Amino acid sequence: TLTLLTFVRWLAFAVGLAGLGLPARADTEFLPATAAYKPQVSIANGQLLVRYEVAPGYYLYRSKLGFESATPGVTLGAPAFPVGEDHEDQYFGKQVIYRGAIAVGAKLGFDGPPRPFDLTLKLQGCADAGLCYPPQRWTSRVEVAAADVAAPASAAASSAERKGFDLKRLLSGGPKSES
Repeated sequence: TLTLLTFVRWLAFAVGLAGLGLPARADTEFLPATAAYKPQVSIANGQLLVRYEVAPGYYLYRSKLGFESATPGVTLGAPAFPVGEDHEDQYFGKQVIYRGAIAVGAKLGFDGPPRPFDLTLKLQGCADAGLCYPPQRWTSRVEVAAADVAAPASAAASSAERKGFDLKRLLSGGPKSES
């Protein structure tokens, strides 16, 4: 019995030492990337709008976020990113991140009549608990109605006829002689 007891003690000690070299098992179960960052795409007034619903405890990097048309003849303007939150990342350094619901817009153009197209979404993010996803690329089919891309004529006419200071017109390249 003494040798059996000694053997069991040595075995327990060896198992304990072997366990020290292994990473601790996380109690956290991570969401798949498609559940952590749920995208929705819509079009209104010639503008593509990509909304992301970022799950609590997760975030997206602005510098790793983007989209492009995968259909010839469909063009997208530069994305208009919302203000984000500053974040110091151990791998990427100083970054801007997004949490919660965000929306990114871009001008949409067609070289003919509006038609459905494929949109490639690019993103990368992490969980606060320590998991970082590799860069993701998802393709989504976007249905387009003619009414979605035609800007209302009355809004354009009223903007052109308006007098006085217009900050939006000033910043977008309109007449700059107003003060």
